[in-house]
Amino acid sequence: MNKKAQAAVEYLATYGWTILVILITVGMIIYFDVLSPIKFIPEQCEFGDQVLCQDMIIYDGVLAAEFQLNLINHFPKGIVIIDAQSQDYPAGFTCDFSADAGGDGLFIDTANPGTLKCNFPDGTFFPVGEKQQVKLMILFRRAIIADGPPGIDIDESNDVEDCSPPVFDPKCTPYHEVRGTFVTTVEP
Repeated sequence: MNKKAQAAVEYLATYGWTILVILITVGMIIYFDVLSPIKFIPEQCEFGDQVLCQDMIIYDGVLAAEFQLNLINHFPKGIVIIDAQSQDYPAGFTCDFSADAGGDGLFIDTANPGTLKCNFPDGTFFPVGEKQQVKLMILFRRAIIADGPPGIDIDESNDVEDCSPPVFDPKCTPYHEVRGTFVTTVEP
């Protein structure tokens, strides 16, 4: 009986240390995020065929991190981006539309790319050099260029009555949405 107990103690002592070392190693890998899937995803920006993403960047702002997307419009007519939303950030983004479309949105012509600049919710910062993935829904309206921004007419194909150009009236054109994801490294 004594030899069996000694064999059991030797077994636990020998293999117990091995199991303990394996558990510590796995814990360190998880803690230091060595096997994070985001590290293996290449930088990308996907919003489908109609709205292409040419370039993207996330950087630290004053109150929160900010992102900037250079978007190309492949719709037959110009669009006006009026909002950007994400389920990952339910507090919402603050986007700067002051320069375009009379402050009502970001106008993107079919010929020239437009730059969407938004702030993450206050207090949201990311470590510089790490990759971040953002799932984004962009809300937009279709527009016809009258004399370039801010003179934007409504899209007459929407068959909405009581809307007279060149006023960009939110009730005149319905919202459309495009969903996408972008992954990029946080810049200083």
